[in-house]
Amino acid sequence: MSWLTKPLSGLLVDITGVLYDSGVGGGVAIPGSRAAIERLRAAGYRLKFCTNESRDSRQHLLEKLRGHGFTMSLDEIFSPAPACLMHIRKNNLRPFLLLHSTALPDYTDVDCTSPNSVVLGDACEVFNYENMNKAFRILINTEHPVLISLGQGKYYREDGELVLDVGAFSKALEV
Repeated sequence: MSWLTKPLSGLLVDITGVLYDSGVGGGVAIPGSRAAIERLRAAGYRLKFCTNESRDSRQHLLEKLRGHGFTMSLDEIFSPAPACLMHIRKNNLRPFLLLHSTALPDYTDVDCTSPNSVVLGDACEVFNYENMNKAFRILINTEHPVLISLGQGKYYREDGELVLDVGAFSKALEV
């Protein structure tokens, strides 16, 4: 427990459910969250913001947070996209991207011709029969199928209602 006695120089701060609640129109800032971030910065802490949310590109998420009054830079935001992109490049994958349109800007330089894998994220309305069946066919017809799920949650709350999360769709595509 000696690590408890060492001074903190930085903090990881979750975004969704801590800084803001997602929902229609970009959600709402959680009361007191902006002031808390300002106090942490004023106290000299380095901050990094993390999320398992894959619906938005990092830039779109940054703009959404700035719209809620938060001051931060793109290099302070960690989402699943950079790790996914590194895996795609390292393994020469050509994925079928089953992602929400607001997440696609993070993947603009990815070769998606003749897909040999599937990347699954918070796709909302894009989770339809046609796209799920296309993803299934890619996976079932590939010798070494690769399904990259950017989340494993079964459901979450949005606008006061429970909605299916990416994990439920990921389970359906496991071959």
